[in-house]
Amino acid sequence: VVATTEYDMSPEAEIEYYDELIVMKGKLLAFNRNDLSANQKLAYDVILDYINRNLKYFEFTDEGENIYFYYGTQLGSYLGYQAQLPSIIAEYRFDNKRDIENYFQYLITTQADFEALFMFEMSKLTSGKGNPMTDFVIDLVIEQCDAFIKAEGENYLITVFNDRIGSYDFLTSSEVSEYKARNAQYVNENFVGAYVWLKNSLLQLKAANNDELRGSLSDTETGKKYYEIMFQRKCGSDMTIPELITYIEAKIAEAEGYSKYYSEYSGNLMEDAKLIVYDDKKEIEYYPSLNGVIPFLQKAVKADFPELPVELVFGKDIVVKEVPPALQENSSPAFYLISPIDANTSEVFYINPPDFSEVDNYMFTTVTHEAWPGHMFQNIYFKNTDAHDVRKIISYKGYSEAWAVYVENYCPKYVIDNYAMQQMFLLDPISSLSACRTDIGVNYEGWGIEKIIESYGLTMDDVTSGRYKWSSGDTVSLDDFEEIYYFYVEVPTNYLMYYFSFAQMMDIKNEFKEAMGVYYSDKLFHTIYLETGDASWPILKQVYEEYAAIWGTEGTARK
Repeated sequence: VVATTEYDMSPEAEIEYYDELIVMKGKLLAFNRNDLSANQKLAYDVILDYINRNLKYFEFTDEGENIYFYYGTQLGSYLGYQAQLPSIIAEYRFDNKRDIENYFQYLITTQADFEALFMFEMSKLTSGKGNPMTDFVIDLVIEQCDAFIKAEGENYLITVFNDRIGSYDFLTSSEVSEYKARNAQYVNENFVGAYVWLKNSLLQLKAANNDELRGSLSDTETGKKYYEIMFQRKCGSDMTIPELITYIEAKIAEAEGYSKYYSEYSGNLMEDAKLIVYDDKKEIEYYPSLNGVIPFLQKAVKADFPELPVELVFGKDIVVKEVPPALQENSSPAFYLISPIDANTSEVFYINPPDFSEVDNYMFTTVTHEAWPGHMFQNIYFKNTDAHDVRKIISYKGYSEAWAVYVENYCPKYVIDNYAMQQMFLLDPISSLSACRTDIGVNYEGWGIEKIIESYGLTMDDVTSGRYKWSSGDTVSLDDFEEIYYFYVEVPTNYLMYYFSFAQMMDIKNEFKEAMGVYYSDKLFHTIYLETGDASWPILKQVYEEYAAIWGTEGTARK
């Protein structure tokens, strides 16, 4: 079966998108904001902010060419399209026969999509513009393709499909057999074949690549401007990069004062869990395992987080799945797949087994980050609010990742009796801002490997001598720092989305807590955050300030 794709990455398609943004902005501005309800005003502000941040990606030359067109990539070893596609395809939802046919079309058109992505990467080399993929990243993606292509046994997309397809009452037994046969054909010939094509094409890309092109955005002034735009869009901030550097360095200095106390905790959050006792004197059942954490947290967080409008039972409505062996080496440790915005269905998140070989703190914090009360909880809550549906498909990664980092460091309070240690967990992500500083250094200031080594308090001689070890016990090597460098090159602003955003959230929390005084509670802070939904930090700050102006210690409602 041969198919074409609608995945268009041409300059013409991008200009069409730009024109659509301009039209949408014009329609939005035609409304008089003063005539809108409070909920409508928030939607207005968020949508306008979202459009304006996306418009920054466009700056045209006299010839009508967008100077940022050749920046960015969809092919990456960590968060690339091809890396995430198999898991997304495996979870494709079937409500009727049309859904199954659409699923088949995705399998059939995968190579056409890859072709569009590859041609975009090749156009960077032929034009001499943008930031080409580095050989380091190309090799990782090729390894990823190989692992998927050469996976032993029946492809898991066939197994998953066969397990699901027989349970649908809108299919006859003969249709089930037909669909199983078609799926096996499309997976083996089209989908796996697309990964074979991508691997071979990337080998061509590597052969044509210029080793002198490192791929860092800092290589050009345009790349540095693009980095700032990317940061402002993904993190939802109005800071310039120089302002960001000043902010982060101040936070790092602040963190140095308490980080030594945090390191004193050597317990196991999974093993040391206390049994929370409520007013009814009933203890929460808990057992230290992956399957024990979510049921425990569902009950433990009720005192500090708002109730969800739906009840979800672990093992039935909440399902934990493992990343298939063929994808484990290059997969994230864990990830949550967002459920439909218009239905309360089963919620799924994946774990990568090699990262969860031990029952430890990492397991506990990862579950809180991805599931409860992290991404999964946040998504379920907001999609059940009366916010306009448009808002439910607008994403600010800074907002969602700040929440996930926050809760993974908030929830140890449910398993640690020591209050001071609880606070250390909540403050510890600030120390991760050093990684944000390195991100900026590599992608904006042009840091090389030696500068990164220096940021770790080491010298090149320290690294090459082999006398230093990581906390894991492995010897520190130059290869390690090369890998670190290329990670920052591959996913610029990634650490900022998590830890800068967390710092912004904590700033807002501290200001809100002071303004509310005795009327403050964590539950109130959490509820407002979840009710507001995805938004930029200036908008979130305004929401909290407006609430405190009415209900705070000095608020109009208190006078």
